[in-house]
Amino acid sequence: MGVAALVTAAVMVVLWMAWFYRHQRGEAVREGARVAEAPADWQIDLDTLVVSDRQQHTLWTHTFPRGLSAGSYEGPEASPRATLGGIADVDGDGRRELWFIAKADGGPAGTALYLFEHDGRVRWKYQPSLSVRFGKETFGPSWFVSRLFVTANPGGGSGRALWAVLYDAALFPSLLQRLDPLTGQPLSAFWSNGYIISLALDVA
Repeated sequence: MGVAALVTAAVMVVLWMAWFYRHQRGEAVREGARVAEAPADWQIDLDTLVVSDRQQHTLWTHTFPRGLSAGSYEGPEASPRATLGGIADVDGDGRRELWFIAKADGGPAGTALYLFEHDGRVRWKYQPSLSVRFGKETFGPSWFVSRLFVTANPGGGSGRALWAVLYDAALFPSLLQRLDPLTGQPLSAFWSNGYIISLALDVA
């Protein structure tokens, strides 16, 4: 009986080790697949945003109503690429979202800021239509979405802060708005009588 018990115990240990190894290996493979399939880069192709993983495999695409203006993304007059589109976990949920400013020909109606889920679903679209009065002049509701700055959360914690820069079709004034990563709704606003081309965050 003693020998039988030892053999049984040994078999149980071997079976448990085999199960544990397969389980851990399966988790590692799945985790590796999630990392490999996470958005890592983006490109534009006429009217389509093409998002790929680290191996440059296409994960998903999104086609816009109008063709994108290639000159807005490349060339001397283009804004820095990181302010036009980027990838990060903006809400602290452990998944990488993608933000992208669609710039199409046709004036303000052709520009909008999109926030996409990791799998390509549109979480929200931001295309402001507010009006504001300075002195005797009224500006808006036609606004260009110029660029987006993504910074650490000023309040601390996980997630990022999104700061959108807009300017009126008359190229004056400029507006900096902090947007809620979950809804795209403005949280705060700063007006300027000039261009806003950089952002410094002081959290001291």
